[in-house]
Amino acid sequence: MHQPPKRKKRAPKRIHRFVSLHWKGFFHLSLLIVALTATFGFLNYFYLREQFNEQLQVRFVTMEQEMRGLLKRSADRLQRLGSVVAMSMDYSRISPASDAELLPKESLSRLTTIRYELDLQSIQLFDDGGRFVWQWPQSESPRLSVSEIAPFVIRVREREAPSALLTCYKECVLRALVPVLSKGQNAGVVGLTQSIADLVLDFRAVTGTDIGIFVLEEGQKNSPQTWPGRNVALTNRETLRPFLTYLATQYTNPDKLGKGVFVQWHKSIYALHQIPLRELIEAPNGRVILVSDVTDAFSRIHRSTMSVLLQAGAIAVIGELMLLLLIRAPTRRLKRLANTLPLLARGRYIDARASLLARHRRINLYDEIDVLDETATTLSHQLESQAEALAIKNRELSDERDFVRGLLNAAHVIIVTQTQNGIIKTINEQGVKLTGSSPAEICGKSFSSLLHYEDSADDVLAWMQQRPGEGDVRFQHETELRCRDGTLRNIVWVHTRLRETHASQIAVLSVGLDVTDRVRAEERLSWLANHDPLTGLFNRHRFQEELERTLAELARTPRIGALIFFDLDHFKDVNDSSGHAAGDALLKMLAKLLKERARRSDVVARLGGDEFAVLLPDTRAEGAVKFAQELNEGLMAAPFHYAGKTYRISASIGIIMIPEHGDQVQDLMASADLAMYAAKQSGRGRFHVFSFEDQAREGVGKRVYWKDVITRALNDKRLLFHFQPVADTVSGAVFYHEALLRLKQEDDTLVLPGAFIDAAQRSGLIQSIDRFVVEEALRVLTKTKAHREGPILSINLSANALTDVQWTEPLKAAVKEGLLNPRQLLFEVTESAAITDITAARKVMDEMTELGFHFAIDDFGAGFASFHYLKHLPIAYVKIDRSFISKLASDPRDRAFVQAITTLAHGYGQKVIAEGVEDASTLRLLRELQVDYVQGYYIGRPGP
Repeated sequence: MHQPPKRKKRAPKRIHRFVSLHWKGFFHLSLLIVALTATFGFLNYFYLREQFNEQLQVRFVTMEQEMRGLLKRSADRLQRLGSVVAMSMDYSRISPASDAELLPKESLSRLTTIRYELDLQSIQLFDDGGRFVWQWPQSESPRLSVSEIAPFVIRVREREAPSALLTCYKECVLRALVPVLSKGQNAGVVGLTQSIADLVLDFRAVTGTDIGIFVLEEGQKNSPQTWPGRNVALTNRETLRPFLTYLATQYTNPDKLGKGVFVQWHKSIYALHQIPLRELIEAPNGRVILVSDVTDAFSRIHRSTMSVLLQAGAIAVIGELMLLLLIRAPTRRLKRLANTLPLLARGRYIDARASLLARHRRINLYDEIDVLDETATTLSHQLESQAEALAIKNRELSDERDFVRGLLNAAHVIIVTQTQNGIIKTINEQGVKLTGSSPAEICGKSFSSLLHYEDSADDVLAWMQQRPGEGDVRFQHETELRCRDGTLRNIVWVHTRLRETHASQIAVLSVGLDVTDRVRAEERLSWLANHDPLTGLFNRHRFQEELERTLAELARTPRIGALIFFDLDHFKDVNDSSGHAAGDALLKMLAKLLKERARRSDVVARLGGDEFAVLLPDTRAEGAVKFAQELNEGLMAAPFHYAGKTYRISASIGIIMIPEHGDQVQDLMASADLAMYAAKQSGRGRFHVFSFEDQAREGVGKRVYWKDVITRALNDKRLLFHFQPVADTVSGAVFYHEALLRLKQEDDTLVLPGAFIDAAQRSGLIQSIDRFVVEEALRVLTKTKAHREGPILSINLSANALTDVQWTEPLKAAVKEGLLNPRQLLFEVTESAAITDITAARKVMDEMTELGFHFAIDDFGAGFASFHYLKHLPIAYVKIDRSFISKLASDPRDRAFVQAITTLAHGYGQKVIAEGVEDASTLRLLRELQVDYVQGYYIGRPGP
């Protein structure tokens, strides 16, 4: 098998750097220890941070509660003080337009003292309508607009309960509002204010945390460095103010600080916690921001983490050094084993075992490495044994591969392997030889590219692409192969799907048988079946078909026609004086003349020898007579010249009219023949128009005579066999004998079947003759009692025997009773007999073939040469007519015909027998043409 050469791509050589397992283990273990140490340090750091965050959150919650407590205590103090002030006032002097003193002078003196002790900023008085009435001290500017405080005043008056709130008008103050009752009725509301500065400072002193109070003001636009609002209270203003400015650049809104944010600023880390101001006390929208410096705490966490990492690192280094010492010895043993194992790969099994055994341990403490040593030793023995077996198997496979490759290349079939998509992978030498292309030109192309018509491969491709199990395992078809030189070869392909797709993607094995010779032989035989090979005119078979078709047309329409039969006068003289070549040349000349004179609708045929026929449709008697006259005139006007001799040629022509003289083919042919002989009897170069009186005179006497002779011969048992041998062409050994029928007359003369068979068929005595032949053959075979499996005797059957099965009954009974081996008897039938009623003939032949009998086609080529019947009838032997054998040595056309018939029959599995072998040269040629068996006078004459 050929496949296209593959270019081997040389892979770049990889350089392997060897690193000992000892150091690989040390390196990876070191990475593991480093990773564990780092993980431990990270977890420690994470734990410390989480612990610190939890503590910080607890601290912020505590500070939030502390801030809430400071505000509540201050508010309660102001409310109590407000109640005292309310009871000391003279409400009768309250008037919005009055500037009178509402408190006694001694009370005012005490308030002045309390103001400084309690950081009391002012006292306001509001009437029962919530309007501002009076303030102390009067020099103090209002810290809140009256319109903003009025809603709170009204609420306190309505609820008659004191309230505290934080207001930030110009500054933030803690304000307490207390209702005033005079004579059981609301007289107004007293308001006291206190600065929150002391509260902020107290918170800083108690918690150690800076605090900033930020009030958000709606509608105020913030800059990139400030929040939308203002700082109303700060501790450590020099530090916090720039810090809050920095925060404004990082957080666009104080709400984003959440409940715990760490910010690094100026190498310090601050923890931030924001509290909505309204969660502490009733106040405007604002935020309390707690700022705690946690730099020291973070530093302690970092120092603790680094200490842990250093300690873990030191422990890891010590552990690695100890581990390095521990694994040194085992890794050295593994290294020695690793140096030994490559010896096994190189097939040095003895050296490997010697190396392993030389290093065995002297103590009985075995470990895994010792197990590996022993396993390697055992493996070396097994590998050595398997290598020897594999070498033997490889040699066997190599021999088988060479044998298969030689077989495939020597086989006279095309062998192709394909992928599932029809791409050719390999092709054998026969395929390369037939196509004329190299394997590189074929492989890699589609299978359809080899075919003359690429669409003929569609069915093949569809079959290939079926899933396994869906279709047939094999697919067969016949196509034309397109060769490189443009010629076409007929190939029968058988595609077989492989069970598994190979690594090379081969999925289908295709075998192509070159049947070009057979196809050409069939085409030649198809032509010969209808034409005369010498003249190219229609033969008798085709002429009869055309006559039948014409009769059918005339039966449907009121048309007429004429049939002309003629033969050449003195044709035998031409053959005898100048040889058969001269006769052939004369026949060709006559055929050319007929083609020139005939119309396109006329049918011209050579019936055999020098007999010709012309069918003239739509022709009256006058036209037929004119054609006959002109034909004879043309022949006489052009003498035939050959080898220096000149011959005057004329024809005896018989004419019949259709359908006037008959409507059956055989009747018309017989009548035309009678008319032709009537013309010949009246003189040469004449024509004669048939009449029914000619027929009566010619036929009646002969039929009556032979009917009487056959009847008396059957009664007197004067029918007998003469036997002629049929021999093997190569060895000369007798294969079987043909039983030839003879009729012994009363004067002991023998009559051949050709003289009386026609009369027997016309008189109906042919059935009796068939029965006699079968019964006599059965008697001969049962008497012989031979034990060979092949045929011993062959008999000839008439056409009637293939439609009347009565003759088969004695044979069936003999086979059933074990008296006859059916393979010893061969039936010979002529072509015309086989096709008279092919359906009935096929039924009879199939039935007898199933019993074990064989059939042979006799006189093949003399009649219709119908190769179609060779394929479709159960024929085992083909007997070529003697007319093709007698001149085999001198006529190349006969040799071509015999070769074609032989090739075709062998293709159908049939044997070929040549009749009429008369000399040694003919026998030699038949051997060269591979004819199987021969029969004739040169082999043996018929005898009792």
